[in-house]
Amino acid sequence: MTVIVGTTFTLTGRFRNPDGTAFDPTTVKVACKRPSGTTVYTFGVDAGFSNPVVGTFRFTGTLTEAGDWEIVMQGTGDVGAVAKKSISVMPLNVVIP
Repeated sequence: MTVIVGTTFTLTGRFRNPDGTAFDPTTVKVACKRPSGTTVYTFGVDAGFSNPVVGTFRFTGTLTEAGDWEIVMQGTGDVGAVAKKSISVMPLNVVIP
């Protein structure tokens, strides 16, 4: 996916036990790796998260710089990365009056 700087993205992760039952992990984090570095956001601490139903977490953020981004959501315990998104961000070269 290719977008321009300033575009908003949403990443949704769904957590399930081995038997398929939805559950909320103790901690849910999102790592946003961008050209200038990586920032980690934590549910319950940082803005941008929602937990609309048991086992479902959403994170919404803004792509603030050009380059390749990788966004990963992960829960604590035996749960691995449950959601991942790669986005190529292009600079906005047009000035809109």
